[in-house]
Amino acid sequence: MKQILLVCSDLAMTGESTFLQYSGFQIASAIKSGQIAAEIDRTLPELILIHENILTLNDAEISIHIRESSNGSFIVLGHAREEAV
Repeated sequence: MKQILLVCSDLAMTGESTFLQYSGFQIASAIKSGQIAAEIDRTLPELILIHENILTLNDAEISIHIRESSNGSFIVLGHAREEAV
């Protein structure tokens, strides 16, 4: 079974997580950027989905850790600020 790490503090993403589980994926989650490295090491996900509101300018080390520790892909989810209204 494919493992996905979902990193998001928005509880509205619960529906997406449930959909992915019903589609046959195992979902691990983290709600803070500080939890990402530990979850990657624990779950070894094939895909990492990170909501843009989790990352800050000081989180460059997270991207480095993802590249060094994971063979999977990572996607930063977001939207244009103008469309957020």
